Amino acid sequence: MSNPRHKDDTKTFEELTYEEQAHSINATIINLHNAIKRHVKDAANPTKTLEKCIEQIGGLYQQLIKEEEQMDKEETK
Repeated sequence: MSNPRHKDDTKTFEELTYEEQAHSINATIINLHNAIKRHVKDAANPTKTLEKCIEQIGGLYQQLIKEEEQMDKEETK
């Protein structure tokens, strides 16, 4: 029986190179997109469910903006 491809070759996110981190983030975003599409498709009220998902993504976006602004402030100290 073959071993899983990455079973013994795992790194924490922090151990990944910048390029590997970018690839991981992109893959996560694609997986999230596919999960949301499936979740909306299965929902009793797809419109309301999609709106809620968009709201949550908007919250993430706002948090990233806030963190970037904080980093900028710390860099100018």
